[in-house]
Amino acid sequence: MGITIMAIFVSSCKKEVVQAPEVVTQIKQPNKSKIEYEDLEILLKTGLNKIGENLRCKKTTFNSKNDVIAAAKQYFKNSPEAYEAFLKAYNGNSTNSDAGKLETNAFIDSVINDIEIERITSESPEKFISFLQTEFEQVVKSEVQFDNKELLLEYIISYKVAIEFISHNLDIVGDSYGQNKAPGWWDSWGKCAAGIIGGAGLGGLTGAAAASVIPGIGTVAGGVIGGISGALTGAATAC
Repeated sequence: MGITIMAIFVSSCKKEVVQAPEVVTQIKQPNKSKIEYEDLEILLKTGLNKIGENLRCKKTTFNSKNDVIAAAKQYFKNSPEAYEAFLKAYNGNSTNSDAGKLETNAFIDSVINDIEIERITSESPEKFISFLQTEFEQVVKSEVQFDNKELLLEYIISYKVAIEFISHNLDIVGDSYGQNKAPGWWDSWGKCAAGIIGGAGLGGLTGAAAASVIPGIGTVAGGVIGGISGALTGAATAC
């Protein structure tokens, strides 16, 4: 089942800051279709980009925790449950908390390990993004049934969206020394930041750690955006 996103996008910082659409919080069902993962990907990209725009309007970056929370609060004004999920995930990841860790198994561990190896050895963010997409397709086609398979797919999608966001928004992410602005930023700063994002864990990068029950897709998106944003804030000092 697809979702409808309704939002008014503004291009000027002088106008009202962009807010999140009121998203119907559908309850997730087993064996989620690829269309539904595409819906989640759209929500993640939209949320991150609009929070980024809100930060630019204030002439600040993801390095400032207070500014990120303020930008997110404005964006999620019409979605209080999603904002609550954002805050819980953001606060956990920005302080390198283990709250996002979920129980895994051999298959999940092997996939995450392959992703970690590719992160370290990839020559560019584009190649890493391509690898993540391939991993997603392979897990979708896999007939192996296991707990948290759906979360593994959400983890890969979220990781991919996060790296794409960094690549296109270097002016509002990065360390205090500007390493991400220099040629070769992927090797000097990007791989470290990607490691912090991926290190958020299966729960921290899927929104599962942001709710006590299986949330709707809008709440999932809020949690994931919070996890990614928190990791970006943490990477500013750790990388």
